[in-house]
Amino acid sequence: MVSLPETKYAKTADGLHLAYQVLGTGALDVLMMPVGFVPVDAMMEEPALARFLHRLASFSRLIRLDFRGVGLSDPVGLSDPPTLEQWAHDALTVLDAVGAERVAVFATCEIGPVAIMLAATFPDRVKALVLVNSFAQTSVGLGSALPAAELDEVVEAFVDPAGSSSDFDYLRLAAPEVADAPAFRDWWDRAGHRGASPATARAFLRVTLASDVSEVLSVITVPTLVVHRVDNRATPVTQGRFLAAHISGAKYVELPGCEDIFWLGDADGLLATVEEFLTGNRSIPQLDRVLATVLFTDIVRSTERASMSATGAGPRRSIATTQWYMESWNGSVATMSRRWATVRWRPSTVPAGRSAPRVPSATRFGASASRYGPVCTPARSRCATRTWVGSRCTSASECRPRPNPARCSSLGP
Repeated sequence: MVSLPETKYAKTADGLHLAYQVLGTGALDVLMMPVGFVPVDAMMEEPALARFLHRLASFSRLIRLDFRGVGLSDPVGLSDPPTLEQWAHDALTVLDAVGAERVAVFATCEIGPVAIMLAATFPDRVKALVLVNSFAQTSVGLGSALPAAELDEVVEAFVDPAGSSSDFDYLRLAAPEVADAPAFRDWWDRAGHRGASPATARAFLRVTLASDVSEVLSVITVPTLVVHRVDNRATPVTQGRFLAAHISGAKYVELPGCEDIFWLGDADGLLATVEEFLTGNRSIPQLDRVLATVLFTDIVRSTERASMSATGAGPRRSIATTQWYMESWNGSVATMSRRWATVRWRPSTVPAGRSAPRVPSATRFGASASRYGPVCTPARSRCATRTWVGSRCTSASECRPRPNPARCSSLGP
């Protein structure tokens, strides 16, 4: 079981407790600013985000926090919500607690302005700045901040989509690949509810979305990387271009994709870009796809045969035969029942000098078999190429693998 980071607390000068976590032991300290209203203890519950964090922590000591009023940190009064400057000081409080003198700051979306304020105001504590899908102010035309009426409509649609008069759906706009994924949407809603109440979310979003730090960009002197998804519709690419054009010496990278949520889409490309900027090196990511041979056996007319046999010897013999082949060829059982079984072999597990296993023994008890062939399949997915054979295989061509693009063309993370 993978151990989860421990949540600790740092105390601010005005007596508030800020929750934070530290992941990794690298020499480089990286401060990841909060991700919207997702609490630090909810991040590891989303598999793709957890993988992103572990990869980032593989070359750093990754520090994450909940701002005052968010997640596990102490709540605050909404009549006077925190300012960007207060949130920047929250970050410094956590850095002091973990003994981080200078850090690389990673920020995304509406938290970008807080990171910009931190880098501009405290360059002695910021070693580098990374802004992903972020902005200096919310106006798409970059002329002025959003009008109050339009801002209220955007905030209300984000906080309470069901109660809003608009058809706004942030996930469908920012990450269409997971918009219809129940598991992700459930996690997103659950994490958001834990992170902030509707009233808190409204108050804080008005602060970040109404902010304008355009005049501060020219003050930033630390090395800065600006990364933006070129087809991002939630935060248009013009925002990233504006940041890069107004921060002296900033490196600007546009990546393919439309995802506003940074750990979705081509996360490896983003991680490689960030790692190279911060360390000068690009690590080879751990692959999560393998080439495997998958065997599927199915006893034809098994129900009829079982009813004809008081002992049920046929199904038992099928299971025993499958287990024998699995053990002989170092395979692993994916699923098994009285009627069918699925076994997988990786190339590295097949003994040297031996080819892929064959399935002749199923016919010893009058059963027919079908099988898969070698397919490229993600290690965490059931995507596979099925070659169904209704009767006994009579030739090699009859059992050759037949790729199924509909099942395997989109391999999720």
